[in-house]
Amino acid sequence: MNEIELFWKRFLDAKQLDESTGYLEAFHFELTEEWANKLLELVLDGKKRATASSLEAWKKQGIMPKVGDYSIVTDWDCKPRCVIQTIDITTLLFKDITYEICKREGEDDCLETWR
Repeated sequence: MNEIELFWKRFLDAKQLDESTGYLEAFHFELTEEWANKLLELVLDGKKRATASSLEAWKKQGIMPKVGDYSIVTDWDCKPRCVIQTIDITTLLFKDITYEICKREGEDDCLETWR
């Protein structure tokens, strides 16, 4: 059993969830080590409570997140660090994103830097 599967099993045991419960994905944020680890720390500190994704990217993967899904967040080195759960999904055009929405991501001080 690999490290992610062991982490998941410990999570299921700790939360007393059925062992058949699955997770959507195991991933790290961003495309650089620095940002992947910074964003992970924001999640662990409770400052990052949302994330934005491209609808087209999900379609290309052939999966779509849904409310209730679990995901495992890893650091840049793919070490599992926490489990997050999707509690809401909002689909918007990029131009319709407001700072009230994107500030839940915890990493920007204004809409312009988020964009």
